[in-house]
Amino acid sequence: MKKCKHCEGSLSFWSWKAKDKFIVAFKEVKEIKFGYLVSCPECGSIYTKTSYPVGKGNIQLNKVVKSELASIEKWNESKLTPTKEQLKVLKEIGATPPDAYTNGSDTISFPCKVILKNKKELDYCYLYFRMQSPLKSNLYGAKRHYLLNEVDTILPSEYALTKEVRYATTRANELQMSFAPTVVIGPDKKKYYFNWTNEFIAFKDWVGSDIKLPKDYSYNYKKPPEGGIIPLNHDYHIILGDWSNSLLKLRIQEG
Repeated sequence: MKKCKHCEGSLSFWSWKAKDKFIVAFKEVKEIKFGYLVSCPECGSIYTKTSYPVGKGNIQLNKVVKSELASIEKWNESKLTPTKEQLKVLKEIGATPPDAYTNGSDTISFPCKVILKNKKELDYCYLYFRMQSPLKSNLYGAKRHYLLNEVDTILPSEYALTKEVRYATTRANELQMSFAPTVVIGPDKKKYYFNWTNEFIAFKDWVGSDIKLPKDYSYNYKKPPEGGIIPLNHDYHIILGDWSNSLLKLRIQEG
Protein backbone atom coordinates (compact mmCIF):
# COMPACT_ATOMS: atom_id res chain seq x y z
CA MET A 1 0.00 0.00 0.00
CA LYS A 2 1.38 3.40 -0.98
CA LYS A 3 1.88 6.02 1.68
CA CYS A 4 -0.28 9.10 1.42
CA LYS A 5 1.78 12.01 0.14
CA HIS A 6 -0.15 14.47 2.28
CA CYS A 7 -0.58 12.96 5.74
CA GLU A 8 1.77 9.98 6.16
CA GLY A 9 4.96 11.00 7.92
CA SER A 10 3.75 14.59 8.33
CA LEU A 11 2.47 14.42 11.90
CA SER A 12 5.65 14.67 13.94
CA PHE A 13 4.65 18.04 15.42
CA TRP A 14 2.35 18.14 18.43
CA SER A 15 1.16 21.70 17.81
CA TRP A 16 0.40 23.42 14.51
CA LYS A 17 -0.65 26.89 13.49
CA ALA A 18 -4.28 26.68 12.45
CA LYS A 19 -3.56 28.54 9.19
CA ASP A 20 -0.68 26.26 8.14
CA LYS A 21 -1.28 25.11 4.53
CA PHE A 22 -0.93 21.47 5.60
CA ILE A 23 -3.71 21.90 8.18
CA VAL A 24 -6.02 24.04 6.03
CA ALA A 25 -6.06 21.31 3.36
CA PHE A 26 -7.96 18.89 5.63
CA LYS A 27 -11.73 18.76 5.03
CA GLU A 28 -14.17 19.18 7.91
CA VAL A 29 -16.36 16.12 8.49
CA LYS A 30 -18.07 16.92 11.78
CA GLU A 31 -17.82 19.43 14.60
CA ILE A 32 -16.90 17.91 17.97
CA LYS A 33 -15.99 19.20 21.42
CA PHE A 34 -13.03 21.57 21.15
CA GLY A 35 -12.60 21.01 17.41
CA TYR A 36 -13.56 18.88 14.43
CA LEU A 37 -13.28 15.50 12.81
CA VAL A 38 -11.48 16.12 9.51
CA SER A 39 -10.40 14.01 6.56
CA CYS A 40 -7.14 13.97 4.62
CA PRO A 41 -7.64 15.52 1.15
CA GLU A 42 -5.57 12.78 -0.47
CA CYS A 43 -6.42 9.46 1.23
CA GLY A 44 -9.56 10.27 3.22
CA SER A 45 -8.11 9.17 6.58
CA ILE A 46 -9.98 10.65 9.56
CA TYR A 47 -8.27 12.85 12.14
CA THR A 48 -9.29 14.94 15.10
CA LYS A 49 -8.37 18.60 14.70
CA THR A 50 -8.42 19.91 18.24
CA SER A 51 -7.83 23.32 19.76
CA TYR A 52 -4.57 23.58 21.71
CA PRO A 53 -4.93 25.50 25.00
CA VAL A 54 -1.45 27.04 24.87
CA GLY A 55 -0.50 29.29 21.96
CA LYS A 56 -3.05 31.48 20.21
CA GLY A 57 -4.52 29.79 17.16
CA ASN A 58 -2.66 26.50 17.65
CA ILE A 59 -4.26 23.10 17.05
CA GLN A 60 -3.39 19.41 17.36
CA LEU A 61 -4.00 16.74 14.73
CA ASN A 62 -4.43 13.07 15.69
CA LYS A 63 -5.27 10.11 13.47
CA VAL A 64 -8.47 8.20 14.26
CA VAL A 65 -8.72 4.43 13.91
CA LYS A 66 -12.21 3.38 12.76
CA SER A 67 -12.78 1.38 15.95
CA GLU A 68 -12.26 4.56 18.00
CA LEU A 69 -15.17 6.48 16.50
CA ALA A 70 -17.68 5.09 19.03
CA SER A 71 -15.50 6.25 21.95
CA ILE A 72 -15.18 9.70 20.40
CA GLU A 73 -18.96 9.92 20.00
CA LYS A 74 -19.57 8.92 23.63
CA TRP A 75 -17.00 11.45 24.85
CA ASN A 76 -18.41 14.15 22.57
CA GLU A 77 -21.94 13.73 23.94
CA SER A 78 -20.86 13.78 27.60
CA LYS A 79 -20.43 16.77 29.91
CA LEU A 80 -17.29 15.95 31.87
CA THR A 81 -16.96 18.51 34.66
CA PRO A 82 -16.25 17.80 38.35
CA THR A 83 -18.97 18.08 40.97
CA LYS A 84 -18.52 20.50 43.88
CA GLU A 85 -17.50 17.60 46.12
CA GLN A 86 -15.00 16.32 43.56
CA LEU A 87 -13.58 19.81 43.06
CA LYS A 88 -12.87 20.13 46.81
CA VAL A 89 -10.74 16.96 46.65
CA LEU A 90 -8.95 18.11 43.51
CA LYS A 91 -7.98 21.35 45.28
CA GLU A 92 -6.48 19.24 48.07
CA ILE A 93 -4.56 17.01 45.63
CA GLY A 94 -3.28 19.79 43.37
CA ALA A 95 -2.64 19.45 39.64
CA THR A 96 0.84 18.48 38.46
CA PRO A 97 2.13 21.31 36.23
CA PRO A 98 3.82 20.97 32.82
CA ASP A 99 7.55 20.31 32.92
CA ALA A 100 10.23 22.94 32.37
CA TYR A 101 10.11 22.22 28.62
CA THR A 102 6.29 22.75 28.46
CA ASN A 103 5.52 19.03 28.02
CA GLY A 104 2.05 18.48 29.45
CA SER A 105 0.78 21.98 28.69
CA ASP A 106 -2.31 20.50 27.03
CA THR A 107 -3.34 18.59 30.17
CA ILE A 108 -4.41 19.49 33.71
CA SER A 109 -3.40 16.32 35.58
CA PHE A 110 -4.37 15.02 39.04
CA PRO A 111 -3.04 11.73 40.49
CA CYS A 112 -5.86 10.15 42.48
CA LYS A 113 -7.93 7.16 43.50
CA VAL A 114 -11.56 6.87 42.36
CA ILE A 115 -14.73 4.97 43.13
CA LEU A 116 -16.80 4.47 40.01
CA LYS A 117 -20.58 4.69 39.98
CA ASN A 118 -20.63 0.89 39.68
CA LYS A 119 -18.78 0.81 43.09
CA LYS A 120 -15.49 -0.40 41.60
CA GLU A 121 -12.42 1.16 43.24
CA LEU A 122 -9.43 2.11 41.11
CA ASP A 123 -6.08 3.40 42.34
CA TYR A 124 -3.20 4.78 40.27
CA CYS A 125 -5.59 6.99 38.31
CA TYR A 126 -4.56 10.03 36.30
CA LEU A 127 -7.48 12.43 36.00
CA TYR A 128 -6.81 14.40 32.83
CA PHE A 129 -8.74 17.52 31.90
CA ARG A 130 -8.02 17.92 28.20
CA MET A 131 -9.38 19.08 24.88
CA GLN A 132 -8.36 15.82 23.20
CA SER A 133 -10.75 12.94 22.58
CA PRO A 134 -10.03 9.43 23.96
CA LEU A 135 -7.76 8.12 21.22
CA LYS A 136 -5.34 5.33 22.12
CA SER A 137 -2.51 7.54 20.91
CA ASN A 138 -3.45 10.05 23.65
CA LEU A 139 -3.69 7.54 26.50
CA TYR A 140 -0.01 6.66 26.93
CA GLY A 141 -0.39 2.93 27.51
CA ALA A 142 -3.04 3.14 30.23
CA LYS A 143 -4.75 -0.15 31.09
CA ARG A 144 -8.12 1.50 30.45
CA HIS A 145 -9.74 4.90 30.27
CA TYR A 146 -12.99 6.10 31.82
CA LEU A 147 -14.98 9.30 31.42
CA LEU A 148 -15.41 11.55 34.43
CA ASN A 149 -19.18 11.02 34.40
CA GLU A 150 -18.52 7.35 35.25
CA VAL A 151 -16.86 8.41 38.53
CA ASP A 152 -18.77 8.81 41.78
CA THR A 153 -16.01 9.73 44.22
CA ILE A 154 -12.49 11.10 43.83
CA LEU A 155 -10.04 10.41 46.67
CA PRO A 156 -6.38 11.21 47.36
CA SER A 157 -4.17 8.18 46.66
CA GLU A 158 -1.63 7.10 49.27
CA TYR A 159 0.66 6.22 46.37
CA ALA A 160 0.64 9.72 44.89
CA LEU A 161 3.81 11.69 45.50
CA THR A 162 3.59 14.82 47.62
CA LYS A 163 3.01 18.17 45.96
CA GLU A 164 6.60 19.16 46.74
CA VAL A 165 8.12 16.08 45.09
CA ARG A 166 5.77 16.17 42.09
CA TYR A 167 6.61 19.80 41.46
CA ALA A 168 10.34 19.10 41.75
CA THR A 169 10.13 16.37 39.09
CA THR A 170 8.59 18.87 36.68
CA ARG A 171 11.53 21.26 37.11
CA ALA A 172 14.25 18.68 36.35
CA ASN A 173 16.82 19.64 33.74
CA GLU A 174 17.50 17.30 30.84
CA LEU A 175 21.17 16.54 31.50
CA GLN A 176 21.43 14.07 28.63
CA MET A 177 18.96 12.98 25.96
CA SER A 178 15.87 11.57 27.74
CA PHE A 179 17.56 11.89 31.14
CA ALA A 180 16.07 14.50 33.47
CA PRO A 181 16.66 13.23 37.02
CA THR A 182 15.18 14.37 40.32
CA VAL A 183 17.06 12.98 43.30
CA VAL A 184 14.95 12.03 46.33
CA ILE A 185 15.38 10.29 49.69
CA GLY A 186 13.60 6.99 50.35
CA PRO A 187 12.41 5.76 53.76
CA ASP A 188 15.63 3.70 53.94
CA LYS A 189 17.56 7.02 53.90
CA LYS A 190 19.19 6.20 50.55
CA LYS A 191 19.16 8.57 47.60
CA TYR A 192 17.20 7.52 44.50
CA TYR A 193 16.02 9.39 41.45
CA PHE A 194 12.96 9.82 39.27
CA ASN A 195 13.35 10.46 35.55
CA TRP A 196 11.21 13.29 34.16
CA THR A 197 7.80 14.08 35.66
CA ASN A 198 6.45 11.54 38.15
CA GLU A 199 3.15 11.55 40.03
CA PHE A 200 2.97 8.10 41.66
CA ILE A 201 5.24 5.58 43.30
CA ALA A 202 4.98 1.80 42.86
CA PHE A 203 8.25 0.66 44.39
CA LYS A 204 8.77 -1.88 47.18
CA ASP A 205 6.00 -1.26 49.72
CA TRP A 206 6.50 2.51 49.83
CA VAL A 207 3.79 5.15 49.73
CA GLY A 208 4.00 8.67 48.35
CA SER A 209 4.64 10.36 51.70
CA ASP A 210 7.73 8.16 52.21
CA ILE A 211 9.57 10.08 49.48
CA LYS A 212 11.32 13.32 50.43
CA LEU A 213 13.58 15.84 48.74
CA PRO A 214 17.14 15.93 50.11
CA LYS A 215 18.30 19.03 51.97
CA ASP A 216 20.93 19.56 49.26
CA TYR A 217 18.30 19.29 46.54
CA SER A 218 19.42 20.51 43.12
CA TYR A 219 18.16 20.32 39.54
CA ASN A 220 21.63 19.42 38.33
CA TYR A 221 22.83 16.15 39.86
CA LYS A 222 25.60 14.85 37.64
CA LYS A 223 26.07 11.43 39.24
CA PRO A 224 23.24 8.89 39.59
CA PRO A 225 22.61 8.22 43.31
CA GLU A 226 23.33 4.88 44.97
CA GLY A 227 19.74 3.66 45.05
CA GLY A 228 19.22 4.07 41.29
CA ILE A 229 16.01 4.93 39.48
CA ILE A 230 12.54 4.52 40.96
CA PRO A 231 10.42 3.10 38.11
CA LEU A 232 6.63 3.08 37.87
CA ASN A 233 5.89 -0.59 37.26
CA HIS A 234 2.16 -0.60 37.81
CA ASP A 235 -0.98 -0.66 35.70
CA TYR A 236 -2.70 2.70 35.68
CA HIS A 237 -5.96 4.19 34.49
CA ILE A 238 -6.86 7.47 32.85
CA ILE A 239 -10.02 9.39 33.71
CA LEU A 240 -10.97 11.99 31.12
CA GLY A 241 -12.58 15.31 31.95
CA ASP A 242 -13.21 18.43 29.87
CA TRP A 243 -10.57 21.15 29.77
CA SER A 244 -11.51 24.27 31.76
CA ASN A 245 -9.28 27.31 32.20
CA SER A 246 -10.67 27.65 35.73
CA LEU A 247 -8.79 24.48 36.72
CA LEU A 248 -5.43 25.99 35.82
CA LYS A 249 -5.32 27.73 39.19
CA LEU A 250 -5.15 24.30 40.85
CA ARG A 251 -1.72 23.57 39.34
CA ILE A 252 0.98 23.29 42.00
CA GLN A 253 3.20 26.33 42.37
CA GLU A 254 6.74 26.49 43.75
CA GLY A 255 6.88 26.74 47.52
